[in-house]
Formats: sequence, structure tokens, C-alpha cells
Amino acid sequence: KANGWTGTESHFGIGGLWGDGLDGVVYQWQDTGFRADANLGGNHRVISIETGDNAPKSASAIEPWTDKQLDAMVALIAWACRTHDIPAVAIPDSKPGRSGIGYHRLGIDPWRVAGGERWSTSRGKECPGTRRIAQVPGIISRVQLILSEDTVDQKDVDRIARAVGDLVIPNKNPAGPSGQ
Repeated sequence: KANGWTGTESHFGIGGLWGDGLDGVVYQWQDTGFRADANLGGNHRVISIETGDNAPKSASAIEPWTDKQLDAMVALIAWACRTHDIPAVAIPDSKPGRSGIGYHRLGIDPWRVAGGERWSTSRGKECPGTRRIAQVPGIISRVQLILSEDTVDQKDVDRIARAVGDLVIPNKNPAGPSGQ
């Protein structure tokens, strides 16, 4: 993948109840054909999604994703899996060559396994938080269900793309590409 423009941390963001109050709204900050810089050593191959949270003093106090955030993530991840031929399976670590669905902590010390890509320079960064990590298997199950509906039907691919397209607010940055 080519480099994106400077300052783009993630490909996508999903609003929450906190801050902007746009719970479940999906933003696209970087075209998936370009790199975003949220995952350090994995930037060349990772599609990243940031999510709004309650901004607690401790990562252990990060609230679980809301139902609207979960619905948006499921639609977005199903679209990404279908569009980019990503298997809808959990990755166990950040080792090069892994393909599937994971979370940032997998590439952060001290959780990063030997040989795993380093996805942050911040040791001990806990994102997305223990409560949210516990929700990942349910997200993957829902994505698998969507993708199993009809794995070769182009109408299904179009339906997912339309669902994500309805949620995405393309980047208006004239210096870079617009939304996917």
C-alpha cells in the first residue's frame, strides 16, 4: 500500500455516546488503498478503525462499545472483509502474515508475542480496553453470519458496500483521496 497523507491516524472512526454524540456514525479518514499510521509496524497491511469512548483516566474504565457502535463495526468489517479478501477470523497475535480481525493491544508490549509486529511505541497502551476486547468474538461471529449469507453473490457485496456507504462520511481533505 502507498503512504497516505500526513496526520491520518486511522482509516475509519466510529462515533460514540461521548464527545461528538454521533453514536454509531462511521467516518472515513483515509482511503483503504493508502496507509494510515495507527499501527506502526503493521501500517503497510492493517485497516484501522478508531472508536469513540468515554475518555476515562484509566483504560480499565473504558466503557464497552455501544449497540450502535457494534452494528456499525459489524457492517464496516463485513464490507472490509468482502472488499479486501480478509478472512473473518480472529488473529491471535500481530505476527507478520496474519490475516483476519484483531485489536491494537496485540501489537503492543507487553502483550506482543515474540516475532509480532510492533503496533505502538507506547509500552502498556491498553486500547481498546479489556471490556471491548471481550466484545470482539461477538463482532466476528456477526461478521461471519453476514458473509455466510451468500459468499459469491455480487448482490450481497453491493448490499454491504451500500450499507457502509450510507454510514461513511468521506474525508473532505483536498490534499488526499476521498472516501472509498
